[in-house]
Amino acid sequence: MERAEQLKTYARCLGDPIYAIETFLKTFDLTQGGNVPFKLFYKQKEIIKSYLEGLISSDGSKKNGKTTICSISEKLIYQVKSLLLKLGIPSSIRKEDRIDSRLEFSNRKRAY
Repeated sequence: MERAEQLKTYARCLGDPIYAIETFLKTFDLTQGGNVPFKLFYKQKEIIKSYLEGLISSDGSKKNGKTTICSISEKLIYQVKSLLLKLGIPSSIRKEDRIDSRLEFSNRKRAY
């Protein structure tokens, strides 16, 4: 990456925290669909927190002091639970059968 391109990316990261997290995850190859990257389990707590914040911003929500993450990947949810435990944050997992008779929602799977 050229110096000018690096500065442009840096400037955008300063103004857009979501872009900053996404860029961070891509830079350190911490994105894998449906799985927490294995090497993330051995990273510093600040890096793990950043990863979880990015995950929450894309597949979760914060409301009334509770943070939730929703996924159809049971493996991902249990890996996230392990990361939270590593940070000393208790968590629980809830399973939902998302059944809907409408045709446009016929391919929905169980959510965690």
